[in-house]
Amino acid sequence: MKTFLLSVLLLSLTNAGFSQAQNLYQKNANTGKGSLAIEGYDPVSYFKGKPLEGEASQAVNYQGVVYRFASDENKAAFQKNPVVY
Repeated sequence: MKTFLLSVLLLSLTNAGFSQAQNLYQKNANTGKGSLAIEGYDPVSYFKGKPLEGEASQAVNYQGVVYRFASDENKAAFQKNPVVY
C-alpha cells in the first residue's frame, strides 16, 4: 500500500512539474497575448538573415505555442529540430 501511495504522489508531482514547465515555455516564447509566437513571424527566417511574416496556413503548434512559417522548407526545418529555433 505504501508503494502504491508513493507512486501516486510521484506521478502527481511529475504532472504538476510538466504543467509548470510548459507554462514557463509559453511565457518565454515571446507570445505576447495569446499563443502566437513572435507576432506571427517565421522563426527560421531570422536564421537566414531576413525576418519574414509567416502564413496562417503554415502553422505548427509546439508545446502550446503557435509558430507560423513563410515556406514549407522553413516549416520542415522547424519540425525537424524545434529546439534550435
